[in-house]
Amino acid sequence: MIDQELNTYFFRIKIKDEGGVVMGVLSVGFILSHWGFYMLGFFLWALIVASGVFFIWGVWKVSWKAFLISGLAFLVPSIILSTQRGWFSLFLILPMAAFGLAFFTKKRMHISM
Repeated sequence: MIDQELNTYFFRIKIKDEGGVVMGVLSVGFILSHWGFYMLGFFLWALIVASGVFFIWGVWKVSWKAFLISGLAFLVPSIILSTQRGWFSLFLILPMAAFGLAFFTKKRMHISM
C-alpha cells in the first residue's frame, strides 16, 4: 500500500504494509529553489576551475585553443562577478586577456609557418 503526501521541500511517498505500518519513505525530487543556489555556486566554481586549468594548459603547451576555451569558460562567472560594486568590475579583464593571448598565439603560429 502506498500513501503519498506533499511536503514543502519534496514529494514523499510513504510505503506501508497491509497493517498500515510505515515501512519506509521514498523522497522523490527537490524543489529547485531549495538547492538552486548550491547548484549555481557549484556550476560557477566548476567554470572557474576549468578556466584556470585550460589557462595553465595554454601557457604550458602554447595552445591558442586552450586560451580560447579558458576565456569562454570564465566569461559567464566574470559577467556575474562584474555586476557587483567596487573592484569586481575588473573581473572582465581576465577573459579578455585569455582571448587576447589566444589571438596573439594563433597569429604567431601563422607567422612561424
